[in-house]
Amino acid sequence: MWVTKKFTVCVLVALFSLLIVRHLIVTSSGAGTSWYQIFHANPMEWLKSPLAEQENITVVMVASAATDASTSNSLESGNFSPESLQWLDTWNQLTQLANITNGLPHASKAISDARIVWENLITSVQNASSPHRQEDRLCPYSIRSMNASKLETEAFTVDIPCGLIVGSSVTLIGTPGSLSGNFWIDLIGIALPGESEKPIVLHYNVRLTGDKITQDPVIVQSTFTGSNGWGSEDRCPCTNCDNATEEDLENSSLEMLKSSPIPHGKNVDLLIGIFSTANNFKRRMAIRRTWMQYDAVRQGVVAVRIFYTNMDVFSVQKHTNLMVNKELWNEAHTYGDVQTSAISAKYLMKTDDDAFVRVDEIQSSVKQLNVSNGLLYGRINFDSGPHRNPESKWYISQEGWPEEKYPPWAHGPGYVVSQDIAMTIKAWYKTTHLKMFKLEDVAMGIWVNDMKKGGLPVRYETDVRINIDGCKDGYIVAHYQEPRRMLCMWENLLRTNEAACCNTN
Repeated sequence: MWVTKKFTVCVLVALFSLLIVRHLIVTSSGAGTSWYQIFHANPMEWLKSPLAEQENITVVMVASAATDASTSNSLESGNFSPESLQWLDTWNQLTQLANITNGLPHASKAISDARIVWENLITSVQNASSPHRQEDRLCPYSIRSMNASKLETEAFTVDIPCGLIVGSSVTLIGTPGSLSGNFWIDLIGIALPGESEKPIVLHYNVRLTGDKITQDPVIVQSTFTGSNGWGSEDRCPCTNCDNATEEDLENSSLEMLKSSPIPHGKNVDLLIGIFSTANNFKRRMAIRRTWMQYDAVRQGVVAVRIFYTNMDVFSVQKHTNLMVNKELWNEAHTYGDVQTSAISAKYLMKTDDDAFVRVDEIQSSVKQLNVSNGLLYGRINFDSGPHRNPESKWYISQEGWPEEKYPPWAHGPGYVVSQDIAMTIKAWYKTTHLKMFKLEDVAMGIWVNDMKKGGLPVRYETDVRINIDGCKDGYIVAHYQEPRRMLCMWENLLRTNEAACCNTN
């Protein structure tokens, strides 16, 4: 079991190899939206907009030589949009991993398991698009309901439609009709077995005139079940705490959250790949609303794309659950920042989904170095060795790395390599000469050191502003940042143009 867990972390290295081999970009129409449009958008106008018609196109997928007949058949004559078709081919790149066995003793089984998961997902998507599933298409992706005639004593009920997906929202606009101005919203679930009353998943009580505890406006949240009664209350603002009480939602326009298109044949200065586990949707949304909104990203000078690892160093697991995979599929279609065609970038950066990246400063710092070849830029560790304690999450055995020291390597939350290093890794990967290693960031250092031994002039550039253990004012990369802190940090940058950390919980 321990060996299997160690191997799954090794797949991180393989995935970053894919990042280099396939610079994956998806097209969207979000780049042309201005900040003026965001800040001055009228939400009521959205209600007048008809739902976009979904067009499907029948295509034939050509599987790679490494893919068996069953996989080929599962991809034939499927109904996919042109965008989906572009990034379905990524699986063909993954099959090459089965040929790399050094350092990956369980590669064949892992690729086989992944193939089964992939086939199940494709089958599910095809079934959802078939004529026999027309009733599913009746599920709306939005709902609107207005009624201004309700009396104060009457409840206004709206059923949540089946078409809402991850990232969907429900907006309520109302005018309190009583003198007190108080109102509440209940999210009611399905009745639990053995209970006569339906559970209240969320009770959202807005008390504009206060209550017994305070005379100021307050929001009280709670839950209710027939067996346990009311749960504990959460109050906003809370008592004796510094939790955030408001949040700017200007970046709620879907078009602004979509990835900017990169025209075919255009080179970008920097490609940033974000490693993200499947269940970290909140982190990905925080990034889309914050540092992915830099002008350089919106204008296509810098490309930011997300790569799912399906694991992290704390909880090593594979997401074979079909529902999770379908949610990821929908997310990829909605935001367009997960996969598709190859592009050329002068520099490539790897980061994590809990890292806040000041794209402008990274771009400027790399440009000032004026190094086009042999560059490894980041928080460089020049004097570290393998952890020999088997209980450590960074444990490396003598067999895994017999030497006492590692070559210089850059910490994983944020490092940049030049294009020539990426191209060399691509060549080694295609010829199965790429040495796999459990720790992705150390692996990059090992590869760069091998290139140095082969005659490549390597330049190591360390930057202490890359914070690997949290956040310090003046950062250019800050690791271990939760979504709310990212939003706060972005607000600080917009308001003061200073890289100030946030202690928001």
